[in-house]
Amino acid sequence: MNKINMNYPKVTVITVCLNSKDFLESAIKSLFAQTYPNIEYLIIDGGSEDGSIEIINKYKNRIDVILMEKDNGVFDAMNKGIRLATGEIIYFLNSDDRFYDNEVVEEAVAVFKDNKWADFIYGNIAVYDPIKDKAYIEKYPCRVSKWLFIRKTIGHPATFFRAACFKKTGYFNDGYKIASDYEWYLRAIYINKLKAFHIEKNISVFRLGGMSTSRKYRDLYFSERRTIQRQYFNAFELACSGILEGINKKLHA
Repeated sequence: MNKINMNYPKVTVITVCLNSKDFLESAIKSLFAQTYPNIEYLIIDGGSEDGSIEIINKYKNRIDVILMEKDNGVFDAMNKGIRLATGEIIYFLNSDDRFYDNEVVEEAVAVFKDNKWADFIYGNIAVYDPIKDKAYIEKYPCRVSKWLFIRKTIGHPATFFRAACFKKTGYFNDGYKIASDYEWYLRAIYINKLKAFHIEKNISVFRLGGMSTSRKYRDLYFSERRTIQRQYFNAFELACSGILEGINKKLHA
């Protein structure tokens, strides 16, 4: 997207899409509006047939890599993006989301420079409910703990990763179709001991209605979470998670 400037670490932004024409252009424009001068932009399309390709081609001269081929789901596509990325820092911009403001990438890089020990940084996200036409800020705690993952997770739309994270921890497990990022965070933090740093900054606007939040896929999401939790949680933690999951299901029934 930009000529390489050696004074600034390169940030690779990856957008994975499949039939995303309704919101894809908004995501792309929010990336191009960023003030940070050294961004590599990758779009990984899984075979869209709805007009997404036309939108991508509209901006092809400003996109560094466009990969169009079938994949094994969103996390397989994200892994493809990781393999193609050449930046020191990686961010996944969902095709139906957008950056919260124009300084997000610039501020994230500044935080990495000030906290060289941090493997990844995470902020907060603005969650937009298109059905109710309402938004709220999803705030994450300053400290990462098992309690956070018993209750929910860190949203990958809130996270910037050093590229080295994926060398240390490995890629997303695409055997999980919805909760693979949940498993990745647990593997990264509790197996590979990666260090996280929270910033009090809204990173993205997250639109409800995608796979992880839709009613259609909710049961699969909870099923995958339970499978993952059995790998990382003890009996007490599993019991607490089960109670909270039951409450959550009742609230969203």
